[in-house]
Amino acid sequence: MGYQGVVAQRGEATIKKPSAKVRKRLLTAAFVLLNVIVIAWTARSEFSGDNARIQDIEVRWALLLPSLLCLALAIAAGTAKLVLIMDRTTGRSSWTVALKTLLVGRYYDNITPAAVGGQPFQIYYLTKNGYSAAESAAIPLAAFVSMQLAFILMAIGMFIGCGNLILSDTIHVTAWIGLLFYTFFPVVILLSVIFPKAIAHATEWAFTLLHRLKLVKDKDAAVTKARGHIREYSECIRSLLRRPRLCVQILTLSLIYQVAMHLIPYFVLLAFGGELDLLSCFVTALAINSSISFIPTPGNAGAAEGSFYLVFSQLTSGSVFWAMLFWRFFNYYAWIILGWIAYGTMFLDKKPGADK
Repeated sequence: MGYQGVVAQRGEATIKKPSAKVRKRLLTAAFVLLNVIVIAWTARSEFSGDNARIQDIEVRWALLLPSLLCLALAIAAGTAKLVLIMDRTTGRSSWTVALKTLLVGRYYDNITPAAVGGQPFQIYYLTKNGYSAAESAAIPLAAFVSMQLAFILMAIGMFIGCGNLILSDTIHVTAWIGLLFYTFFPVVILLSVIFPKAIAHATEWAFTLLHRLKLVKDKDAAVTKARGHIREYSECIRSLLRRPRLCVQILTLSLIYQVAMHLIPYFVLLAFGGELDLLSCFVTALAINSSISFIPTPGNAGAAEGSFYLVFSQLTSGSVFWAMLFWRFFNYYAWIILGWIAYGTMFLDKKPGADK
């Protein structure tokens, strides 16, 4: 390649970098604007009638403590699960590394569209802490699969058992539709374990169709990447299935995590004057999260706040707007804050295995 060709390539690279930065800034601005619009709309709906301002509300602040404890329980369960997976798959574990792996994973999940940033960074972080490439991939993948499965099992059980009695027809239908999107990837992974060749052919067919629709530019690269991800997840599933006791343990910890996070709406609604029984609130919270699972914004921003307000303002009294803000803090912004702190202190980690 001649000098001019090299210069041209460098020139193209310098042109692409600013455009990528501009796109990132535009996406960030759109994300912030969406949050502002949704919060402004819910505030207008809340205070357009006879609803009181927060200084006029008799807030039961003590009931926010259980919300904080639920968040702490979720963090403890998620950390314990990673420690357990580390110990059983590698023979060594670190509570410090496990905690920071959880927090930075949730941090990147919450700031990237469709929650795709957490696992790659967890893999990178574990590699930097002395785990092999295979171990660093298997640990967060096992944690992810068990978390997905826990939500699916819990949601299906609740929707079948009492969904018709608690949820409106519209919410019930959208919850099931959202659950189908939520289960798509785990089902593909499970099928790839049972029918690897069929899934490989289906993957190529799907990307061929997307390529013809001009939605995918490089079909071969996309197929190779997708098959690589599916293969990694499949190998992780096979490894877990060979250890049934470990499967039960990490699934139990995942269920504890999911239950803790879905109990938070109940306590924040009570704190701000809401009146709703625990089971109805719990099932409704599951339905909301299921319904917005396919929204590609970071942390389901906009859809989460709007859905929470629309649903619970019809089911209970009290200041649902302020309850929504506090629920969003415990459910979303707290993870970002804790993840940011974990990211800032990760270089102080001990060597893996130092604090078994």
